[in-house]
Amino acid sequence: MLLTGVIVYRKHFWQALRFKAGLNFKNRRTAVSSLHRILGVWSLGFTAVLFFTGFWMLKEYFTPEQWELPKYQAAYTVSANVDSMIMSAKKIVPGFKPIAVNIPTTKGADVLLRGLMPTTGFFLLQGKASGISFNAETGGFKKISDIDKQGFDQRFETEVYNLHIGSYGGDVIRWCYVVLGLLPGILSVSGAILWFRRKY
Repeated sequence: MLLTGVIVYRKHFWQALRFKAGLNFKNRRTAVSSLHRILGVWSLGFTAVLFFTGFWMLKEYFTPEQWELPKYQAAYTVSANVDSMIMSAKKIVPGFKPIAVNIPTTKGADVLLRGLMPTTGFFLLQGKASGISFNAETGGFKKISDIDKQGFDQRFETEVYNLHIGSYGGDVIRWCYVVLGLLPGILSVSGAILWFRRKY
């Protein structure tokens, strides 16, 4: 879709992205055709973002090591109270907003409360980019992982992830991702209508 879209919409790409490609309401066919072309360009841009960010996120799976079956590990039960750790995290870092809890499956690993630090401002570092670690057995505090204090590589990975899943900008961005994600289905319908009218 990405390659064929670039070929088909190459003459209309920049006009549509800059909202300079208007709808032609001369008749029903031209209206559907112009709408199909504009939606196709926007769908193409969105697909390109998802493709390249998704490829980057999964790049390690192109190595042979990632395809080796993991060794069997016995089930591990975390004895520490998760609710207590969440309350402790809010006291340790006032303003911290917990979003997710990573429960370890192997003995010796920590419980990680992932969320948003009050000092994080960049929109692509929002969400559960930072974290506070606790001992899985005692519930004792261990360390803070602030995304703003991480290296460039870690920050870039987080930015790519948030750009891919749309976890920035609140519900408005999420709804935009939903609509843009539905565009290929809409294009298949409008494309079929155009083909049918041209054929018959």
